[in-house]
Amino acid sequence: MKEHQALSNLIKIDKTSANQRAVISQKTSDLITKLRQTKKPDLLSQFIAEYNLNTEEGLSLMTLAESFLRVPDNKTRDKLFLDKISKIILSVKI
Repeated sequence: MKEHQALSNLIKIDKTSANQRAVISQKTSDLITKLRQTKKPDLLSQFIAEYNLNTEEGLSLMTLAESFLRVPDNKTRDKLFLDKISKIILSVKI
């Protein structure tokens, strides 16, 4: 199904009132504002700072994460993870 068709179908069944949409929009805006004002970085920001993409470790982790998006099941995911991690561990030991 094409995106425009999916959106059209969703719009047809949407029962959200204008008032509800305004409340949702305001809550979302408030949440974003609070998050931007937070001085403590979130977990993802901390992780990226620790394993920057310009490092070998960061690039390896990003590649692994992207690979997980394409894995059809948990068994295959586990095999992929073990394969990739064993190569990293082996290279560290050598």
